[in-house]
Amino acid sequence: MMAMDCRQYLENHPAATADARAHEASCAGCREFARSWELLREYPAVQPSTGFLLSVRRKLAPRILRFAAAVSAAAAVLLVAVVLRHTPAAKADLVTDEERELVENLDILQNYELLRTFELVGENGSTILEEKK
Repeated sequence: MMAMDCRQYLENHPAATADARAHEASCAGCREFARSWELLREYPAVQPSTGFLLSVRRKLAPRILRFAAAVSAAAAVLLVAVVLRHTPAAKADLVTDEERELVENLDILQNYELLRTFELVGENGSTILEEKK
């Protein structure tokens, strides 16, 4: 059986095993550590004042709210990203030939009002429509 080292003693303190007692007897540092804990146990418990917890909550409230605001903003961004990522996109086969032609000739569509009222004028100053009559 291997002897206990200081790290093992400190990690397992307070341990009442034979290995722990043997290590404490042979190591002055660990004896002081164990004695410190015994002294702390003898010290009377500290009772907080009546408004102590309320004042701690009051002081922490602004920090908690700032933290909550940041977390909620991050959650909103994540939600939007998830919704946008999983929303089905418009399918290309739903576009008709007429719609495709309109998009391809967008400059003509933008000037549609002008083209609709445009009258063709012949050489003699009369409209072509009147000449055909």
